[in-house]
Amino acid sequence: MIKFAKKLDSLLGIVFHVFEWIVRLLLVAIILVVSAQVFTRNLLSYNIRWADEAAIDLFVYIVFFSLAIAVRYDIHLRVELFVSRIPKRGRIAIEFLNNLFLLFLSILMIYSGYKLALQGLGSVQPTTRLPNAVIYAATPIAGIVCFLHILLRIFNIAKSDTATRYIEGVFDE
Repeated sequence: MIKFAKKLDSLLGIVFHVFEWIVRLLLVAIILVVSAQVFTRNLLSYNIRWADEAAIDLFVYIVFFSLAIAVRYDIHLRVELFVSRIPKRGRIAIEFLNNLFLLFLSILMIYSGYKLALQGLGSVQPTTRLPNAVIYAATPIAGIVCFLHILLRIFNIAKSDTATRYIEGVFDE
C-alpha cells in the first residue's frame, strides 16, 4: 500500500508540474487575446467577438489550477499570530483539522463541479460555441487532484515543509 501511495505521490507531482505549465501557457494566451482585442478595437475599429469570452474561460482554468498548485506547495493562508502561542500538540491538531477542511472542500469541488459540468453539456457559450461543460470541468479536475494530494498529506506520505515549520513553531517573520 505504501509503494502505491508513493507512486501516486510521484504521479501527482508530474500532474502538478503539468498544471504549472498549463497555467503559464494560459496566462500567455490571455495576454495575447486581450492585447489583440485592444489593438483591433482601438486601431482597426474591429471587435473580436470571442475575445472577452475566451479570456474569461482561460482565467477560470488559471484560477482552479492555481488553487491546486497552492494546495500542493501548501501556500494557502495561515494565521500564525495566535497559533504561535499554542503548544506543539495543539498545532498538530490544527494542521490536521486544516487538512480535513481542505479535504472536505475538495470533495465539494468534485461533487458540485461534476454536477455543474453535466448541466453544462446542454448549453453552449454564445460566441465560442463551446459547451459550458468545458469551462465547468476545471472545478472537478482541480478537486480530484487536491483530494488525492491532501489524502496523501493526511497519511503523512506527501510531506510539507511549510506544515513542518508551522508545527515546529518556526514562523517566518
